[in-house]
Amino acid sequence: MASADTVLATVESFYAAALGEVEWQAALVRLADIVRGDHALIIARAPAHNGVALATCARMDDSHFARFLTPDSKRWIDGATHACRSGAAIVSSRLLSDRDFERTDFYNEVVRPAGGFYGLAVCHQLPRLSSFVTVCRPRQVDDFDVADETVLQIIAPHLAKALHIHQRLAGADQGGAEVEPEDQRRARKDGLMRRHALTAAEADVAIEIMRGDGRKAAAARLGIAETTARTHLSRIFCKTGARRQAELVRLLMQDEQP
Repeated sequence: MASADTVLATVESFYAAALGEVEWQAALVRLADIVRGDHALIIARAPAHNGVALATCARMDDSHFARFLTPDSKRWIDGATHACRSGAAIVSSRLLSDRDFERTDFYNEVVRPAGGFYGLAVCHQLPRLSSFVTVCRPRQVDDFDVADETVLQIIAPHLAKALHIHQRLAGADQGGAEVEPEDQRRARKDGLMRRHALTAAEADVAIEIMRGDGRKAAAARLGIAETTARTHLSRIFCKTGARRQAELVRLLMQDEQP
């Protein structure tokens, strides 16, 4: 099974992708490597907008990946998504036997041309986003095992949070950022001050950084200079032990879990 440091680096790569610090493909490469996969893909859809919110792949030809985005493939993926518990990692052979899978059009027309057969996947049904993430291996190697499934299960909740950040940033870019109720913000602020010994000003910066659009945007919303935000952020790093913004967002979002 992968080391804790490798798992943590993979988790942080997804937060970094959500914040725009690295490409999503880089995070998918890390995911594929950690479970000894050949290639990987992610497709996230926003039902309210009736479209694809995020679709990308790693180590796949674009023409092969495009087949995963067709209406027929969407129907297959939607069926698999509904057959799984949201957020639960699963080896695809648990859903359909190898013999039955290799008889399907989805395998022969979509998966096989891309060099895949075995799959390790996780689906999320979030309030405003549904996602399908899978890592694939070719037919001539062994199937994924319980250890691989366990690794993806550890990463899965962080992947959901990264997608949530990505969605919120996309909404902000379109002028649709949510306004947090004052009492909810006060409770979050008090919690940060209590758990990490932050000052009130540092807690405000931390909350804004968690929105995922960077220090400059956080400073603008708070009406402070970017240099002031940088100073607060440096102190937050010292108090939380985080080394970069993606790690801080992961830490604070995990910290706020009930």
